Amino acid sequence: MANTRLTKEPLPFIKGNNEVKPDARREFDNLPDSAILRPKEISYVGSWSDATTWRLFQSGRLTRRKLGPRMTGAMVGEVRALLKGEE
Repeated sequence: MANTRLTKEPLPFIKGNNEVKPDARREFDNLPDSAILRPKEISYVGSWSDATTWRLFQSGRLTRRKLGPRMTGAMVGEVRALLKGEE
């Protein structure tokens, strides 16, 4: 049974106007590989800029998942593999 996030709600560690709570890394470790992260969340977990996250999507190192007409994300498992250098 796939456990994907297809709702428009952000993950618990994102609040308000894209401010990220400091416990994002702890929450990231508890997410299943099939969960989906939004670009802002990926940037925070990876400790890089939003532009770098979009470059990763454009280069194909992260697979872009369309969640809606103006909503994109990536699977947690892919982000973990990228962070470990397993691409």
